[in-house]
Amino acid sequence: MHKPIGPFAWRAALAAGLAVAAAACEQPGNASVLSVEGNVVPQALKLNGSLVCNYVAAQAFYPEGVMDLAQTTTLWYHANVRNNLIATTAINGSNEQLLRNDGNTITVTNVHVVLDRSAGVASPAKSPFDGNNTLFGKASAAIAEWDVPASTLVYPGQKAQVGFYLVPHQSRPGVPVGLDFQARFGFAGFKDKHRYLETLTLRFTIEGKTAAGKTVRSGEIAYPVTFCWGCLLMPVTADTAPPAPDDIWKTCTTFALSADYLAPCQMGNYEYSPCALYCQVCKVKESVGKGAKCDTKFCPPPQTP
Repeated sequence: MHKPIGPFAWRAALAAGLAVAAAACEQPGNASVLSVEGNVVPQALKLNGSLVCNYVAAQAFYPEGVMDLAQTTTLWYHANVRNNLIATTAINGSNEQLLRNDGNTITVTNVHVVLDRSAGVASPAKSPFDGNNTLFGKASAAIAEWDVPASTLVYPGQKAQVGFYLVPHQSRPGVPVGLDFQARFGFAGFKDKHRYLETLTLRFTIEGKTAAGKTVRSGEIAYPVTFCWGCLLMPVTADTAPPAPDDIWKTCTTFALSADYLAPCQMGNYEYSPCALYCQVCKVKESVGKGAKCDTKFCPPPQTP
């Protein structure tokens, strides 16, 4: 799965890789104080002509992640977090002194993430995540761990939802994470980026503090994520028998999206996007100098007569 794959085979490789990763990376038990369940699949709704992503009513979970680095430099995670402590303050309206925050209320503050390979999985010879490889223009391995902010209030014995970037654009100014991953895949020396898949494990803990000042954290969650370039775009034009360039241009740059079309809540994460949407978004970013240039395999220039 970690080697370049042949025409028409990337979908099967992706499915097989995620199945293996899910089996190998089962989530360990959470710490007794703070437990986590997720990743919540949002419900995409259209409200007054705009996309609304509703997490509150959602019930399904993504068991593993996919991050298409052609489209994005971030991976979003939305978790249900439960505070397993019991309430210590009885609220009594007749006694103003008891109207205070419970000492066991937890404020989530941070998520610590570590990137590694599943046990027993060797590093591929051409992995963009490894250093000392001139294919990727990098002398060092990809950043191995980082912290991201997260914020929610979880009352004793209750659940709350919290969303955060499991893979952030950067962990702090000048320290790229997802931006670094995208640059590695997009480097000119890496000719196989449209056919390359690699599944890594993101191990993370959610941290917080009780109102009484005690630091608490969940148990470690092992979440498999497959990284790719263009694998969540449809129709896939780069990994199949080459169609006529004019057909690609018409499909990805001139066909209008339906008025009823709902874009993914996290473009480049988990769900497919039409290449027409990708081209619209990347051309806007390109025009203002934000983000990577459009991939010409998906957004080729118009064909000359």
